Amino acid sequence: MTDSQLMYLPEALDGIEYSNATSLSSGIRDSIRLRLLQAEEHLRLGELTKVQEYLLTARLLLERNEIRLPVTRGGLTGYQKHRLQLHIEQNLHRMIPSTELAKLVELSYSHFCRAFKQTMGDSPRAYIRARRVERSKELLLKRKVPLAVIAQECGLSDQAALCKLFRKLVGTTPTGWRRGHTAYA
Repeated sequence: MTDSQLMYLPEALDGIEYSNATSLSSGIRDSIRLRLLQAEEHLRLGELTKVQEYLLTARLLLERNEIRLPVTRGGLTGYQKHRLQLHIEQNLHRMIPSTELAKLVELSYSHFCRAFKQTMGDSPRAYIRARRVERSKELLLKRKVPLAVIAQECGLSDQAALCKLFRKLVGTTPTGWRRGHTAYA
């Protein structure tokens, strides 16, 4: 991909329409713009993992400021939620124990599990499983690789584990889903 083919990502921020009447503060806008610039630079270098990391951070910043949820007592703070989502996305390829997540946000295990469920709507385990299925969907669409490889990249032990989890959460097999959503397979 040449420089002329790359879209200037920070300019795309100016064209975004926000669902609420208030616009982003200049600090948040600058932070998102910086993440988009960093993503663009790593895209030029071919470092797709870094691109994904910066784009995810920008998306989370947008979502955090675009959707004002009422603060609920006993839930996670916005910072904790953002930190957990980023950590989970970056580590889906391996096992992520709930105790590790609790330590990350400096909460006891039991308080963390209650706060996580109250904030995210699911237990940490269910949330991670759902994110693994979403990641597998992305990989199924982007690359034509064996399911065993996709399973490993999503932190699952083997193809059978991927198929079982995928069928449970989506209602069909990964191969069937791929056939229904792509031109090949």
